[in-house]
Amino acid sequence: MITIVTKDGKRHSFADATQVVVMSKTGSNAYPLDKFLDVKEPRRYILFHDTTLLFGVNTNDIESIKAE
Repeated sequence: MITIVTKDGKRHSFADATQVVVMSKTGSNAYPLDKFLDVKEPRRYILFHDTTLLFGVNTNDIESIKAE
């Protein structure tokens, strides 16, 4: 389960996410749910369920993010 709270106060929860594409200074790569928060200098998170896009958010729009 990934829960993202954006700076506008909205809570977005994704129980069916299977991978996260992280865009950073060095490029874009897909990561499993237990590794994507370890990426240094992320700029954007894009959540997928298999090949279906669930949600994309810039890191400067995130108040908090939790992966369980």
